[in-house]
Amino acid sequence: MLRVDTIEIVKPKEKIIIRKAKPKIIYRRDTIFQTTPFVANFDTIMNKDTISINYKFPENTLDFSILSVPDTFYVPKYVYSFEKKKAEWWEKPVVFLLGATLGYILCKTKR
Repeated sequence: MLRVDTIEIVKPKEKIIIRKAKPKIIYRRDTIFQTTPFVANFDTIMNKDTISINYKFPENTLDFSILSVPDTFYVPKYVYSFEKKKAEWWEKPVVFLLGATLGYILCKTKR
């Protein structure tokens, strides 16, 4: 009897986190604009992966994280099992009687 089982292999991915990174500032003008402090957030889920970005001004710090779902692989596993059929109560005596009868007939015809 052939039985097919499926093995599920889950390989977790490492979470990517960047905390309080200092981005490089490039000034494109000579004029400086005065702005009030702010925090810019971005959270989204793309293809089951979570991306989170947080920027703080005027501290100029960037927090960034990516959380990926674990990879899952399904591997079929074939299991061969031979189940022994339990003999009926009458099979052994019948086999014995047939063997004894056949032996007796062969013995008598040989002479």
